[in-house]
Amino acid sequence: MDKIRRLKYILILVFILTTITTFITKKAVYNLSKEIIEVENQIADLETERYMLRIEWSYLTSPERLMEISEKTNLEQITITAKQIKKLKDLTPYYYAKSQKENNVNPIAKLSF
Repeated sequence: MDKIRRLKYILILVFILTTITTFITKKAVYNLSKEIIEVENQIADLETERYMLRIEWSYLTSPERLMEISEKTNLEQITITAKQIKKLKDLTPYYYAKSQKENNVNPIAKLSF
């Protein structure tokens, strides 16, 4: 009789521990699922932004648009001196400093058009 009573207590204890472990695991899985959804939404937003930036870049660098700007501003008559031309590495600290600081990468190296 005493062995059966011990067995009942052990089984009840195992059941309680299993229930607690299941609850904790379920909560962790729920939190991870929520985090995955948030990351997927961020990825989708970044992909949309990248797509829009590529469209904007294509528009801004289209030959027709550049020709139109050239005609409006009479760029043919303007002389460009060597001092006005900057190297890309000289521009990087001004325009990409924030991006480099946050990501610790050179964003120009990642550009692919």
